[in-house]
Amino acid sequence: MKLKFDPSLDYQRGAMDAVVSVFDGQPFVHAGTLVLQTGPIDGLFQSELGIGNRLALDEEEILDNVRAIQEANGIEKCEVLQGMEFS
Repeated sequence: MKLKFDPSLDYQRGAMDAVVSVFDGQPFVHAGTLVLQTGPIDGLFQSELGIGNRLALDEEEILDNVRAIQEANGIEKCEVLQGMEFS
């Protein structure tokens, strides 16, 4: 399945903003080097999609962000995180 993003559609923009807002407070780390290695690298994992950032937010901060998104969108607030799955 291929998704097509159209930034002129408010509901798509809102969905994208909600996803990004889950990680509010996560510091941005600019990597100035290129690493060509497969497998774990200093606690991070590299795949063909790139290198994942180390998550600096703890579970309570993520839960607070999720609850704020739920409140802003009139969605019932969750009591606990169900892992890191946000559907």
